[in-house]
Amino acid sequence: MKEIFAKRRQVYYTQNLKYLRYVFNDHFMLFLVIAMSVLAVQYAQFLQHNTLNWLFRVLIVLIVSGISLIPGKIVSLLEAADSTFLLTKEEEIKKHLQESVRRSLLFPMLVILTFVLIAAPALRINILFIIFWFLLLIFIKFLLLMNKYRSFLVNGNLDFEVAINYEQNRQMSLLKIFALFTDVKGLTSRAKRRKYLDFLLPRNPKSAQEYLLWRTFFRSSDYAGMFLRLGSLVLVVSVFISNTIFATIFVTLLNYLLVFQLLALEKSQEYQPLLKIYPIHKKDFAIAVKTITIRNLSALLVIEYFLIGLFGLLHRQINLLALMAFYGASPLLFSFYINYRLKIKK
Repeated sequence: MKEIFAKRRQVYYTQNLKYLRYVFNDHFMLFLVIAMSVLAVQYAQFLQHNTLNWLFRVLIVLIVSGISLIPGKIVSLLEAADSTFLLTKEEEIKKHLQESVRRSLLFPMLVILTFVLIAAPALRINILFIIFWFLLLIFIKFLLLMNKYRSFLVNGNLDFEVAINYEQNRQMSLLKIFALFTDVKGLTSRAKRRKYLDFLLPRNPKSAQEYLLWRTFFRSSDYAGMFLRLGSLVLVVSVFISNTIFATIFVTLLNYLLVFQLLALEKSQEYQPLLKIYPIHKKDFAIAVKTITIRNLSALLVIEYFLIGLFGLLHRQINLLALMAFYGASPLLFSFYINYRLKIKK
């Protein structure tokens, strides 16, 4: 049994490393370096000019603790066929799951350590409290994982269906993240009509491709959910970073990441067999993706312009040169980048 799961673990790690090469590509690494630099400078300035009272310190401890406990699930590597072929090995599977709980604690430990070390300077607490806080969060995370393991048991017997469904959902969640950066094998997604968003669909699309891709965007959680998450993050940055220069740099980077993900719409229907017999040109899909990307980005840019300008004025940290450069350069740069990625010639 140990050999079976050791082999599965090796295949699983190899697959993840293969996809991580595409996730941490040159573009994304550049974004991370600049974003982390901007956040580090802002955080350092905040620490120099602000001192938190005890109420805010308690609030930060609670928020950081709650967020740091979210990542990390039991990596059991169970497969659908195990409910049949490994049914007689139930006791060994239970021991494997208990070991998986301990193995799965490593990633949450790193996340907790990172959050605690980042929050510690703002809290201005001694090293003993930091160590106690770190160990307490690890203990709580261990209890949460053990509680999840117990949910797989019914009257002391392993419920294979529950455990296998949990593992499949966990792997699908991870593959969806990889799918934002590259094509992923074995990923299944469901389309769901969101009737309340139908008013956003264009009434007279210019082509069948635009008609199809607009519905793909709104009815697939991969694209609509990603746009909502990144768009919300952009607006939060526009509101809470009062320095105009930092705000424009960070927002531009997030916009780039948003455009980078939206351009994946071009390949979203590659496996649709009906499109192979429909008399279309490959260029039509690129033009439809460009239309959708620019419309979504334009709506977001208008809101960003307003928020950055408004809160820059309120905090009296507005830089007109940076703001005007952002207003003028963003549409041109993103239009050029979209044409370049989609290889659209005028």
